[in-house]
Amino acid sequence: MENKWDKSKALFILRINCTIGLKDLINWESNLNLELNKIEENSEIKMILDLSGYGFELIEVHKKLRLMIPDILAKYNFLTSLKT
Repeated sequence: MENKWDKSKALFILRINCTIGLKDLINWESNLNLELNKIEENSEIKMILDLSGYGFELIEVHKKLRLMIPDILAKYNFLTSLKT
């Protein structure tokens, strides 16, 4: 699991490639917010979300992650295929 901001490439990488529990997800989210705060306001960036190998211990973990990702994208004004 990793969240990484690469300023030189204006690239943000979010990666979960293992089976996670609720505690793992909370730690990942905390690290995610720390990394997102490194991005300067009004920056144009690219984001990679890599969930290859992702699994969850409880369905509640999966549900929480499925709510977190769209919220993150909306907070930073990313346009997704879900936007109408």
